[in-house]
Amino acid sequence: MKNLKYALTATGLAAMASISATPIQAATTCDASCIWQALEWSFYYVVPSTDNEANIQGMPSHKQLVPLSLRNPETEKRVLLLGDLKAMNSDTPPWVHPDIRALMASADLVLLNIEAPVTLPDPANNSTNGLDLNLNQSFNFQASEAFLRSTYAQYCIDPNKLITTVANNHAGDREQAGWDQTLASLTTMVGKPAAIVGNQVNGYAKVETIDLDNLRFGIVGWTQVENTNLENAWTRLEDVQSTTFGIKNLKSSLGIDTLIGAVHWEREFHHFPEAATQQTASNLINNFGFDIIAGHHPHVLQPLEQIDDGFVFYSLGSISANYSNFYGQLFGITEVVLSETGALVEYQVHPYVQRNNDNVLPGTIQCPDGRTVTDLSRETKWEIVPISEINNFWGTRTSLQERFDLVFPPETN
Repeated sequence: MKNLKYALTATGLAAMASISATPIQAATTCDASCIWQALEWSFYYVVPSTDNEANIQGMPSHKQLVPLSLRNPETEKRVLLLGDLKAMNSDTPPWVHPDIRALMASADLVLLNIEAPVTLPDPANNSTNGLDLNLNQSFNFQASEAFLRSTYAQYCIDPNKLITTVANNHAGDREQAGWDQTLASLTTMVGKPAAIVGNQVNGYAKVETIDLDNLRFGIVGWTQVENTNLENAWTRLEDVQSTTFGIKNLKSSLGIDTLIGAVHWEREFHHFPEAATQQTASNLINNFGFDIIAGHHPHVLQPLEQIDDGFVFYSLGSISANYSNFYGQLFGITEVVLSETGALVEYQVHPYVQRNNDNVLPGTIQCPDGRTVTDLSRETKWEIVPISEINNFWGTRTSLQERFDLVFPPETN
């Protein structure tokens, strides 16, 4: 409701119009078209769209693409695809259900989008590296290193397995100084050089290569939604498709077995992508060599689609956003299993729900992978649980499950 009231102010109209189209630069004035975009955004925030204009049939939330009898589990690798981790000044890390921590422990790689400048002072280590900068947009997105460390601890995310993407429409909210600080913080906060994608290197898109035994992953991040423009900062679609960059040739020359794209795209609070997005995905798979595309930005779930030999997860939702939007609280942790040759043999979208619940966070967490992690945060306003643990008063649990099944239709025998 707070966001809805904000949308009806002059500042709110311009700000929300600037994030309602794809792509668009920051709005400084608000004409009739801008007002319509802002009101449309506010409506879909409350009631996310289920219009399926691209007529995507979708796939079930879990499927074994290769029979177990033909697989060798000992050589398979598991990658977890996560959506947006958003943060505003007053946000607290969530309490996370133990099932999620077990899922994190089973992963060989975790891919996550950080959708907030990491520019707040860090009270955990008395850091003074916070920036007191004016926001470029009217939304107060900003995180501290302490918030991220605490969130990683609650999820039991192993920083050694984590790849973060930084290309999104809030990456420039604190302008160039904030962008530089974000990269510096993410690079050093886990005590080792972090794997970061979505930033440009020497004017080109960055390809992060990760070797797991004999399997080599290549990961590229980019955004197709912008609130502002910083030259030579984050990667854009045209950078990925550049003939000079030559991602398909790079895939071959670098010996990449599985090429993953992490893309910030699509319309917010829409459960199905536009036909143009489907065409972009098809082009990236067939002409640029991508095997898996993991999307975010809509802040609600969108379907999975197989396009020829590639797989597109159009939107994974938000793992940390604390939305009052009912269906925005539903998200998926997507697990993909790859063979020793890099072929996708199984996938599963695990549904979870964010809900308000004051809680005391444990200071010490025993993760299922044997690690003991410390979280200096103590209080939280919300928690993340499976759909099955949601009270069905007023049909709440049923509504969430029905929406999940709409996006990922169950298989029929």
